[in-house]
Amino acid sequence: PGATLAHAAILQYRSVNTDVLPIFVLLHLLFAPLLWLLLRVPNLTLGASLALYTLVHVFGWTVAAWPNSHWAFNPITWQLLVVLGAWWMIEGKRIQPWVTSRTALVLAVLFLLFSLVIALSWHIKPLEERIPQALAKLFYPLDKSNLDPLRLLHFLGMAILAAWLVPRNWRGLTTPVMRGAIRCGENSLPIYCLGVLLAFISHMALLDISNGIAMQIALSVGGIAAMIAAAALLNLIAVKPRRQPRLF
Repeated sequence: PGATLAHAAILQYRSVNTDVLPIFVLLHLLFAPLLWLLLRVPNLTLGASLALYTLVHVFGWTVAAWPNSHWAFNPITWQLLVVLGAWWMIEGKRIQPWVTSRTALVLAVLFLLFSLVIALSWHIKPLEERIPQALAKLFYPLDKSNLDPLRLLHFLGMAILAAWLVPRNWRGLTTPVMRGAIRCGENSLPIYCLGVLLAFISHMALLDISNGIAMQIALSVGGIAAMIAAAALLNLIAVKPRRQPRLF
């Protein structure tokens, strides 16, 4: 237990359901200097992030882990998504016309449909027989730990599709359900930690009480409600009053 706690403290060990936590913490710690760079040299910072991502795939770099030297999410590859998201908020207006163009939409939809066919072929035998083996080997297995380039392309395709289907001024974003989701996103790290705890509690409830459909639905709805309530509470705590009380 002592060694486990020591390695967990330095983010080298992850217990059950906490694979994302070390990279979450690490990227939060590094985001301040990263933001400083992005505000000054955004394109250069994005280029450096992309170069680091490429070098990891070329040389197989990783970060030390314990006990088996394996990270479920290698931080030096998954950092690209964080940098890309922050870069988009700063420089995104320049390429937004292209992202929302019909050409980008068609390319994204075609790639997503192609990916769907490949994924279904892993589970449907008749479809698998129609996929050329050379193509199947190219797409499988996908390296989740190091954010396989095809996974990255899939993410970008989904982002382009979302930009078309969910415009910035969409009224649905103001509904209670979407506001709850937004609040959870604004407090992602604490809500993730709460989610890990709720997952453990739900698992115990399914084992000790009932694992029926009704119980699963109740636990899922209750967990979502608890996370939304916690996120709303965190937002209320974070809001500073306009007028500070005078001590004298």
